[in-house]
Amino acid sequence: MARLAPTSLSVALGRPGIGQVAAPLLRLVPSLPVTAQVLGDRSCSPARVLLAASAVWAGARRTSCSKRCSIAPFHKLLLQPWPSGARIQMGFQAHLWLLVTVYGLKSLAATSACTTESCEEDDAALVQTAKLRKGDGHQGIYRDPSKCNIFTLWEKDEEGKDVALMPRLVLETWRRHTRGLCNDPVLVSDENVRELVPDLPEEYFRLPYSAAKSDFLRYGMLYHHGGIFIDFDMVAMEDMDEVVGMAHTLDLLSYSPHDEKCNDFSSNFLGGRRGSPFFKKVWEEQKSALTKHCEPADRRRQKVCCFEDPKLQCHIPWGGLGERLSHKVFLRERPTSAFCFTGPESFTPNYFAYALEWTPLLQDAQAVFREKNIPAPLDRKVYHLFNALMHWKTYSCGSLFKEGTLIGRIMNKTFAVGRGNQTSVEASSTDFLKAHPEFVEAGSSYFTGVATPCVTGRPSFAVCCAADRLDLGTPTLATPSDDSWDLL
Repeated sequence: MARLAPTSLSVALGRPGIGQVAAPLLRLVPSLPVTAQVLGDRSCSPARVLLAASAVWAGARRTSCSKRCSIAPFHKLLLQPWPSGARIQMGFQAHLWLLVTVYGLKSLAATSACTTESCEEDDAALVQTAKLRKGDGHQGIYRDPSKCNIFTLWEKDEEGKDVALMPRLVLETWRRHTRGLCNDPVLVSDENVRELVPDLPEEYFRLPYSAAKSDFLRYGMLYHHGGIFIDFDMVAMEDMDEVVGMAHTLDLLSYSPHDEKCNDFSSNFLGGRRGSPFFKKVWEEQKSALTKHCEPADRRRQKVCCFEDPKLQCHIPWGGLGERLSHKVFLRERPTSAFCFTGPESFTPNYFAYALEWTPLLQDAQAVFREKNIPAPLDRKVYHLFNALMHWKTYSCGSLFKEGTLIGRIMNKTFAVGRGNQTSVEASSTDFLKAHPEFVEAGSSYFTGVATPCVTGRPSFAVCCAADRLDLGTPTLATPSDDSWDLL
């Protein structure tokens, strides 16, 4: 019997290009021989099962859709005769038994009929998983498919300058507090977005401002990949084991100031499983809103409008592609599973924005919280730091970590608790830092009485410098001005 060549998988599946995805997976399990004769059944052919088995063997997390197309066929192959014309060698059968034993895939009751639709969705997911394993876009960063992914839009500012220190520090809190649970963040830009979102409409590149791009991308990104999408002013304050676990299973994970039913969920932090029906519905309505073109005269109206003329920017009212649209979908068709951190767990305590702007000293902020009877104002899992209000890009490291200030309390705490005080030596993080050297400073620790991820202006020395580990030379460090301690 002949082995099935990796490139034959595309023929077996009837879908061009799948063989390219399967080839690296097959190399992980080189001793899985099957015959060149395969089932014509498009829903679950032996080649499809081989692809799914290889992915499971590689440690990929499988969703309920995947289980229908990977687990059920194991039992189909092991317990039932194959249709006429198909054969399987004993070696392949033995490997399947081993997979069933190792991964505990013994419950037939836990599997459902494998439909063409479910398998096509699963094939598309494997394509996307392979792309993330290869690297997010052009960056060449290895991503473990068994771990979650964290996404954020990453663009230069309006003046074409690199992203400021504060957003880099925020992303570093997520890198540290999800270490071992998630891959390094996927920084989404115009250069790699097409690879990450295969059905991205061309109108995306005519969106007029970054917030509109971010509003548009987050639902499509999470629908295709699952994980967490954050704005770069959402700082992680503790290890995110609970949050990541919820994002793996729920259709929607977010936070709300007051509503535990998520009716007014915030989109600057979103999480959920790949293939979430809620994310799919929002994503489809977003694409429809962009691709149904308006007349040029409609740009004066408060509605989402893109135009036939490719030279014209789309007209997007603030939030028009975000919560204005997604909240309507939510109220019309509520997700099967949704959770919002709210009340004393909300990521925006009452009067928090007021305190950041008007009472920046810690003791004054605490007085406001006591007067307003705000529960646990300084003990939240995540904080929204209101970048649009505070303009954090103007702040130096010294001002962000200044003792006795509200922002100083937040920044010093997140880099002191749990995994927040640990820099990474993983190979994948090395790849990330090489691709994004602007994170080298934030990926280090500098001792100034306490460990900080940047130079505060006080006498300090590097206790763990990513630049030395990566052989990248001396990192470019933000040099605080003489009056950096008087900014607040």
